[in-house]
Amino acid sequence: MPLLTAFYPEKSVKQERISLVRREDTMKTQKQVIISIGREFGSAGHEIAERIAKRYGLSLYDHNLLREVADSHNVNPEELEIFDEMKHNKFLYRTVKGMSSSPADNVAMMQFNFLREKAEKGESFVVVGRCSETILKDYEGLISIFIIGDMDQKIARVARLYGKTDKEAERFIKEKDRKRKKYHDSHCNSKWSDSHTYDLSLNSSTLGVEGSVEFLSSYIDKKDIKNEIISLMTKVLPGRIQVSGRNLCGFCGRSQ
Repeated sequence: MPLLTAFYPEKSVKQERISLVRREDTMKTQKQVIISIGREFGSAGHEIAERIAKRYGLSLYDHNLLREVADSHNVNPEELEIFDEMKHNKFLYRTVKGMSSSPADNVAMMQFNFLREKAEKGESFVVVGRCSETILKDYEGLISIFIIGDMDQKIARVARLYGKTDKEAERFIKEKDRKRKKYHDSHCNSKWSDSHTYDLSLNSSTLGVEGSVEFLSSYIDKKDIKNEIISLMTKVLPGRIQVSGRNLCGFCGRSQ
């Protein structure tokens, strides 16, 4: 029996529809869930995010976030796209009393504030990149994921999608990731792609796109249930439960 088949048995169309409806109903009845997905370029992270959003019936914020922000500020989206995901340059611009003279910083802050406003309203959604694992870390329902991939598979994917040679694709990947890292690290204290920054890091080359979606869906379901249990115990035993990045014993609060 193939490895993936052992873990992910085939389902009938009817079973899959029932499973999807149950997941969507679960998301509607449970507390807020925010799924943040960072990714290496070429790792299929964006496609995985799209499938996760569709599976759970959630809004997806990615490049379209600029249009949302532009509409809310009565600005032409094309004017914002020039400065999208550009790093902060402290030598060219300065910040005074929280106000920056950098257009890139202002565009970033507009997106960050938009996401915070959505989160503050209790909305559930999927967001790709945009430092979301850091700017939304104070929300209990946040699940942060980072997708990586093997370079040879990333090269093959980018070469196919963008019509590039393998060498061109590799340079393109490295340049994209270099820009993403500079953007992230200039706005966050945490480091882009560092596994300590996220709840879970996953190599999509190991399971493939569909296998990665199935694995992450299982993880999201389990983590959402865990958050519900912690929240309930915090109410039942106030002052006895501390939530941190470590595993805690639900009865004594000691690190495990």
